[in-house]
Amino acid sequence: MQEHRTPQKNLRLELLDEEQRRRVYIEHMKEDFPPAELKSLEEIEQGITEGCYRILGLMDQNEVIGYVCLVETKDACLIDYLAVIPERRNSGAGSEMLRLLEKRLQDREYVIVEVERPSLGENEDEVILRRRRMDFYLRSGILDTGIDVRCFGEGFRILEAKRNETHRRSDIIQRYRDLYQCTLPVALYGDYIQTE
Repeated sequence: MQEHRTPQKNLRLELLDEEQRRRVYIEHMKEDFPPAELKSLEEIEQGITEGCYRILGLMDQNEVIGYVCLVETKDACLIDYLAVIPERRNSGAGSEMLRLLEKRLQDREYVIVEVERPSLGENEDEVILRRRRMDFYLRSGILDTGIDVRCFGEGFRILEAKRNETHRRSDIIQRYRDLYQCTLPVALYGDYIQTE
């Protein structure tokens, strides 16, 4: 099913405060992402305290209708989690969130997305869901780098926002590793982040 492209007026991205982050985590993130892929709220808050993580809400007036979690270094950004609340899905809100995010991240040379590899889905429904997620980014102009990685045992494909120049594979992998190094203890990083 394709996303309906109804115009999204007056939507904006806004940095969420601690109470908003807690509510989004409990009410949405725990439902939207498998437990094996979801960082704990404590890990997220530590990353925010250390200045390498932030959560933005997609706001419709004063209501959070979507969210995006970002891991950041000086020149790179990883879209860690991105979702729209169930009641607003298939309305164009996700595409609008990516458009607003692209404007906000114009100064970053690398904007990286990791998506679960469709071919590794455990059943047909999961393969279809993973393919839909990947297609959402590709339709929005995010490029498939062809780079496969394993993160905490799960297989991902690395995508990258289009920039003025195409980045070399080795540079993308290095930025990806740098982004994870800023959020993981060294011991975990070495064991759980691998390129294929």
